[in-house]
Parts: sequence; C-alpha cells; structure tokens
Amino acid sequence: MHAVAVRALRHHLRPAARHFTQPCANTRVIAVVAHVDAGKTTLTEEMLNKAGVLRNSGRVDAGSATTDFLEQERERGITIQSAAAHFDWNNTNIVLVDTPGHVDFGFEVDRTLRAVDGVVLVVDAVAGAQARTEAVARAARETFDLPMIAVVNKMDRMGADFEAATKSLSVRCDLTPIKVQAPLVEKDVFEGPRDLIEESDKVLAEAVADVDDAFAELYIEDAFTSEDLTDAVARLTKSRDITPVLCAAALKGLGVEKVLDAVAAFLPSPRDILKEEADFAALIFKVSHDARRGPLCFARCYGGALSPKTMVNVASPSSPLGGRLAVERPQQFLTPFADDFELSEAFEAGEVRVVTGLKDARTGDTLVTKDGARAKRHTKGEAHAALPGTTAPPPPVFAAAVEPVATADLAALEEALALMCRDDPSLTVTDEDGGLVLRGAGELHLEVACDRLRSDFGVKASLSRPRVALRESVEMAFEQSTDVIYDATLGGQRLFCGLRLRVTPLADEEAYEAAVPITTTNVDATPLLREALEEGLAAAATRGVLRGQALAGVAVEALSLQSDGPATTPGAVRACAALALADALKRAQPVLLEPIVRLEIEAPDRSVGDVLSDLATARRAKVLDVTSRATRSVIIANAPLETLLGYSTALRSLTQGEATFAQAFAHLAPRIG
Repeated sequence: MHAVAVRALRHHLRPAARHFTQPCANTRVIAVVAHVDAGKTTLTEEMLNKAGVLRNSGRVDAGSATTDFLEQERERGITIQSAAAHFDWNNTNIVLVDTPGHVDFGFEVDRTLRAVDGVVLVVDAVAGAQARTEAVARAARETFDLPMIAVVNKMDRMGADFEAATKSLSVRCDLTPIKVQAPLVEKDVFEGPRDLIEESDKVLAEAVADVDDAFAELYIEDAFTSEDLTDAVARLTKSRDITPVLCAAALKGLGVEKVLDAVAAFLPSPRDILKEEADFAALIFKVSHDARRGPLCFARCYGGALSPKTMVNVASPSSPLGGRLAVERPQQFLTPFADDFELSEAFEAGEVRVVTGLKDARTGDTLVTKDGARAKRHTKGEAHAALPGTTAPPPPVFAAAVEPVATADLAALEEALALMCRDDPSLTVTDEDGGLVLRGAGELHLEVACDRLRSDFGVKASLSRPRVALRESVEMAFEQSTDVIYDATLGGQRLFCGLRLRVTPLADEEAYEAAVPITTTNVDATPLLREALEEGLAAAATRGVLRGQALAGVAVEALSLQSDGPATTPGAVRACAALALADALKRAQPVLLEPIVRLEIEAPDRSVGDVLSDLATARRAKVLDVTSRATRSVIIANAPLETLLGYSTALRSLTQGEATFAQAFAHLAPRIG
C-alpha cells in the first residue's frame, strides 16, 4: 500500500458511518475469500454500500471497487492484496478484509486468515466450489480453525444451481453445509433469498436438531421459535460443526443485507475467542511500505491495550515470546479503510490497526508490552497461546532476472526490491552471477511485482521471461568420514577450519519447507563460531551442486568442527561450511526437483478429447479424474509446472476460448530429462 495509490475513495464515504461505537463483544473480524471471479469483491462492495459507508457501489469491471485500489488491481480487474474496511451494521462493528482469489496471491490470503475470527466463503452459483474455493476453505478450517458461513453468489446467472453449489461444499471442501436460506425465484428470475430460519423451516430444524442436543429437545416437543433456531445455528457455526449457506446476487444487491445479518448472528466476536484477560499482545500479519509514513504494520490485537508512543517488545516467530527482536516505539495507530486511514487513540483487544513507526518489524512478529505476555485463543477445542507465529510463505516456483532500464537506477532497484520482499515474504530476490533474480508464486505474481517497481517506487525495470524455479536435493544419506579442511592465507593471515557433515533426504511431507533444517548442536564451538557455521551452511544451502538451485527436502547436520586457535575465524568457518556442504551433496547422489502442480480444467464436452491429448503429449500430465457436469467436463490432473508456461493461450486455442483452468502447487518431484 503506497502513498501514490489512487485515493478516489474519499468522495464515496459518509464520514459519520466510520465511527465505531460498540464494545468488543459486538465486533466481528472477518475475511471474505473465494475462487477468482466468484464475485467476492462485488459482494464486499455491496456490503459497504448497504451499511451506509459508500454512497455508490464501485464496480470491479470499471476499476472503481473500493478495496481494489492498487493501479494493477484496477487495470487487471482482480484483487492482488488484502484490504480492510471498518463499519457498523445494526449495532455490530464489522472489520472486513477482502482477499485475493488468484492462486498467485495465496500467501496474502493465508496471512489474513491468521488475523481474523471468521470467514465468509463466496461460491459461484454456476460453477460451485472450485480449486481455490477448496484450498481457502481447507486452510480456514484445518490450518486456522475458523468458523465459516458460505454465500452462493451470482444466483441471477443462467445456470445457477443453489442445490448443486451447496452440495459441492460438502464434496469438495469437506464442510457440513446447512441451508439457512432458499432462493426465491419468479419466472426463472432470482428475486432474493427466503429466510428459512424466520419461517422455522422443518427441514432446517431437523438438520440442526441432529447435531445440537439443546435444540433437539425443543424440536422433539415442537416448542422452538425462530430465535431458538438462530441461537442453535450460531452455536454450531462457532463450534465448526456446520457451515450455514446463504444465497445472493451481489451485483444486483440481492441478499446482501442478509449476509451482513448472518455475519453478526453466526460468527464469533473477539470476546468469544479471547478466553482470559491478558497483557497487550498483537500479531503483525502484514507489512506494507508507504513513501510518507514508512513501514505500515497491519496488526491484530489479541489482548490488553496500548497507547501510541508506548515502548513495545518486537518478538520474532522463531524466538520464545519475550525474546526480543527489538524494542520500538509505535508512533500512531490508524484504522484502515482500503487505502484511506483514520487516526485512532488506542489499540485494544479484538481490533485491527495499522501501526506506524516500527522500523524493523516483519510479518509474523509479535508486539508485547512485557516479557511472557500471552493471549489465549480457542483452537481445535483447546485454549492455547496464539502468539508468536505466523504462516510461512510457500516456496517460490517461478524466477525471472530483473534489471534497471537505466544503470544509474541499480541502487534504487535494490532498495525497492528489498522493501517489496519485506511487504510480501512470498517474493525473494537473490544476486546470481552479478544479476538480480526475483522469485515468486507465479508469472502474474512476478509481473505485478515489476509493475509496482514503477508505480510505487518510481523505478523502471525490465523482467526476463519467467522460468520455473527448480530445487536440488539428494537421493541418499551421506556422512563424511573425515573433516573437509579449509586452509588458506589471505592478506598474510592464516585461515583454518575443519568440518564434518551429514546430509539426509527428508520424507515427502517435510520436503517442501522453505528453509533447510540445519543442526549444529553436536559441534563444540564458541557462540560466535557456531553462529558463523549456521550462517555459512544456510548460505551454501541456497546454491546446490548441479545447477546452483536452492536445496529442498534435505537436512544438514554438523558433526564436528576442527579449529586451530586464532586461525579459525568466523570467515574461515563460513568458507569451510560451503566447501563441506558441496562435498557432501556431491557424494549423496544429488537430484534436480521440479514443481508439480494440480490442474483443474473445465471445458466443453466436445473439446475434452483435444484437451486430454494435449495434456498427455505436450504437458507430461497424469490425469487423475474426469467428471461430467451438464454439457461440460472437469479434468483433474498433475503436471510439471515447466510444461504449463503459456498454457492459458494453448487452452483457449484448443477450446475456442470456452475453457477455464486453475492450478495450485502440489509437490516437488525428480525432474525427468
């Protein structure tokens, strides 16, 4: 979020609607998630409009959506980064975060889910649950243990099928959907939702009674009211036993108020999540750069309260809470509304704020006012300490060389890339053979990053054609029997170190960790030399012995370190670490790994044969499933990512532009050929 972002939002706002009057128990902190093009941002826009925050709803296709304020978002018509908005709805404060639907920006969704208490899952009424629907639903439920409500959107489209879309939530997302609404249709036109709770619908009541004992007693005696049914649905939603399903046509504003009502009625408040009073503790779930204000740290408070300019400890995820990364003084707390901000006097439990003045904070860091502060959060049925920690970014699968158009801009480019990688940890940049290489989650991810160099930082840069980022690993364990010796004289000073290592291939489930596990506990060394050893091995692990690619799926253990007094300096240890690791890798049968992705293709039946033939011959794909859906088919396949460069163009040609596809990282596998 950069200062030069268009601030056209202001003329849409009603300032009086942006003051929040309700206590923590009446607050809802939610994320809106979906597969790309399910109408998520349109629903968000209409929610803001119905709440009286916007006089006029923006349009994604017109580039005027409130939460899509980046230049790249408005040009491409997609959400690229999460954006927050605060508003009141019928005595409930709602903190809403709109998230990206495109797979290239999946990490943006994950780090947002870490900071919310509930989810609105938007599903296309025609397509049903799709690849990203499944991915974000599983992340919300299995990784972050979040309650959800589902909204079947685009009910006004031809082919909309509320029943099929609801069933897909069970089949694809492993949810327990319960319909709390039904579509009201007149002459094949969707007129809005019927409220089955208000009607005390018997089918709904029976479904709820099957899983809620307290309501079952009322149901058996036929003594329940719509309020009893509402309370039971809320209990079951908060306990993750069901997912209420609603229907809407957001583009026409139909059913949107009921979505807001459901957020308030069914999803938990911060008071439901925080099980005890605590000292101030907040999680930084995102860091963004602003040319005027500096780093903007988006944070969620899990306990206590903090005033501006109060000293705080900044703890990193890898440190015990209270182990300080830095001591800093926040300057301001801001309430975000897309790319606009409002000054706040304090930062309290349950709130999402933008914190300014933190120079060294990173995504995943924790702010605490005293060592050992804890905030308790309900997860998987148990209260546990929620802080510190965050979601690790996925390993990058695409890489491209990036260079300034003007040589004089090299320093500015390096500074801008460093800031971008701080903003988005799923981007990485390395110096390879004297050139800068940018790595990310996909082709679009890298293209957007290059665009932002110009629009946000004023640096014109060129990007080479993206290539797939391979990794290197080993096929067997190897333990060095003798020390690898580094013995050199530089500038008249002798440098010496001996080192013995063991490298071990990891099991599949461990192979995709972003960082190579490095163990030095068996080494007898001073803290200074141990730190140098860890730094040297970590640096060496970024360049394998086959093609200089980063290692994956291999653990490195230092077994012994031989020193020789003053000759064994930190520099000597780092140099020896590089030599020893290269030697061990060469002897452990090194292998190149390539990313395999899961493809989901929806194509007209008449084109399925051509698509399958292309997958088998040109994409080296393994077809896992083909399912018919009316006059179209859904193909599920695994394929090497390298074979899918430019696949969207090829698929359009094969199907006369009538097919769609989505892909997601599946695993790494030995590269063939």
